[in-house]
Amino acid sequence: MVITLGNKRGADPAFLHFDLGGARSPEKEDGEVKGYSAHCLVRLSPDDDRPDRYRMLLEEVRGIGRTPVTRLLNRALRQISKDRGERFLNPDTGRWNNFAAIVEVNPRQSQDLARALEHGAFLPVTLFDTRRVPAFDENPQFSVRQHMLTVKVKPAPGRTFTEALHDLKDVASANGYGHMRVSWRLPGEKRGGSAEMRTDLADLGTAMFAHREMVHIENGLPECCDQISDEFVAAMIDQYA
Repeated sequence: MVITLGNKRGADPAFLHFDLGGARSPEKEDGEVKGYSAHCLVRLSPDDDRPDRYRMLLEEVRGIGRTPVTRLLNRALRQISKDRGERFLNPDTGRWNNFAAIVEVNPRQSQDLARALEHGAFLPVTLFDTRRVPAFDENPQFSVRQHMLTVKVKPAPGRTFTEALHDLKDVASANGYGHMRVSWRLPGEKRGGSAEMRTDLADLGTAMFAHREMVHIENGLPECCDQISDEFVAAMIDQYA
């Protein structure tokens, strides 16, 4: 699919002459705004370890990331469910409620985390549990959103941070903690980073590590378009197949 985003507050596009340095702004028609486009491929067959998880490739375009893509897909799914009239009987209230599938995009995070696993320093890992707590959730005044547990990770002798995090992931998942946030600081640098992921992943590498590739095509892509580039899609599939 091609995802196109229009920005009413974006600056007007312009063309710069590479040799002369002059800039030219094209005329816009009424109703036109600055636009961006990104190609998105979703694999229709689920992962072997999780029947509810599908792989996705997204063209890297500034302004189009997982947040707008997630909002777009969820809005489309809600509309599809509404058009179909899909409903379910709520066992707690005895009422019929509308429902729709919800998309949650779990990105593969920055390569900085891969470096931190080998050479960096880890800050405490935070585990999140969103299960119901009867003492609170049965009281109409309260509703538990999430409770957290902070864990310091120190690998046992002969084990790596990667192995220690896999151990923590398994223990956390078995005890009801569905998400974990890993924070780190790179050696010799003040900056750090963090990554949040589900603990039910068979391999944390599928959620932790970015896999970015430069895809080369014969014809350049426009910054904004309304049709899929078959050449670019074929190149993406060939690169990641």
